[in-house]
Amino acid sequence: MGKIEHKIGGRTFRIPEFDLMGWGTVREWTDANRGPITEAIADALETGIPASLGQVPVFSMRETGIVMLLDQDAFEENISRCITHFLDIEDYERCSRLQALRDRL
Repeated sequence: MGKIEHKIGGRTFRIPEFDLMGWGTVREWTDANRGPITEAIADALETGIPASLGQVPVFSMRETGIVMLLDQDAFEENISRCITHFLDIEDYERCSRLQALRDRL
């Protein structure tokens, strides 16, 4: 997994670029990459919320060129899912940062 630059509204974001090759189904890919996907979502939220952005790029899929975007109306639901993930892996520092961001919504 590398990083690419993606532009939205005059801003440039560095986002992960995932490789989809070698996975039988999208479900297998998402299950195997749940941690890195959640990291990418959390990173996007940590950029988008303080900057009051309406949309942030989360990650790209190399073979398709598709960039997954997260709209502001989905920030709260996704931040809660990220907090649950980081609690499960006992990353309490990240939980604390995300909780503080959730309080700003």
